[in-house]
Amino acid sequence: MAGIAASQTKKWEPPYVEPGPNTPVWRRFNISFHIAAVVAGLASLIFFVVGMLSVRDAIAHSSEHNRIVSDYVAIARKSISINARLFQALDSLF
Repeated sequence: MAGIAASQTKKWEPPYVEPGPNTPVWRRFNISFHIAAVVAGLASLIFFVVGMLSVRDAIAHSSEHNRIVSDYVAIARKSISINARLFQALDSLF
């Protein structure tokens, strides 16, 4: 917007400003940057929503993964307690 105002020529009779030789170029830059800003904003919103959905899926799958891991941990604890009892029995023999 400042580029457009700076490219306009000033005069003392109404209208006090009129387009200069570079005004159409600055208008195109102005419009293109506004469009680029809107596109970037929409893209960021889309990426945000996709990221939120991805996190939701990851959390949903992690609960299933945590259940499987907790099953393995329970099995490992049982084998550790069996091994501990075995070592106690062996220690009592010697």
